Amino acid sequence: FRLRRIVKENHGHDINQLAFFFNLNHYSAPVGAQYKKKFNKLGHVERNVKDASNILASVGDIQANIYDNEHCGDHLDIMSNFVVGDSINLESSELMTCCWLHRDGDALLALGGKSRVIYIVSIAQSSTLRTLWGHTDSVTDIQKHPKDDLHILSASKDSTVRLWHVDSGQCLYIFQTKASVTCWHPSGESFLIGSYNGEIRIWQTP
Repeated sequence: FRLRRIVKENHGHDINQLAFFFNLNHYSAPVGAQYKKKFNKLGHVERNVKDASNILASVGDIQANIYDNEHCGDHLDIMSNFVVGDSINLESSELMTCCWLHRDGDALLALGGKSRVIYIVSIAQSSTLRTLWGHTDSVTDIQKHPKDDLHILSASKDSTVRLWHVDSGQCLYIFQTKASVTCWHPSGESFLIGSYNGEIRIWQTP
């Protein structure tokens, strides 16, 4: 192994999560397992128009940065940036987690953290489409439903896991459980939670 490059983000704080955009509508295997680069005669990567797996998101401090890992001379170059609106109270606005959501002609990024709000950000429009309110403490994890890009699970320090419909912004169900992380079963019919006391529990999806 060799170090290829170093990117220094300007916030100077911990990077809490990294996520490549492996669009599950484009892959039939588990996330990214089928991915192989194909090159044309000029040495450029040939990519299906629905494949955005070259896009990387990072969250840290009060910002999310979106990078292109392919189209800028094989450099990890920034293509978009999102900053939490409340930049005055930095400590309570830190972003902790993110997940990608596919839309035709767009990529959405769901972001959550200490502000207790989940932000749905459009990369194509470089704007926040909506905010999901309900959690009363830090959001620690967000996971997309394995069968569609319309539903997400969010875990919070408020001792709840919430199931959301992204486009309407509606909270569909509240699970009373102390979870730090969540993980969907591939069927979407159940999910696992990891708790702060070392327990793993299985919940059925309503």
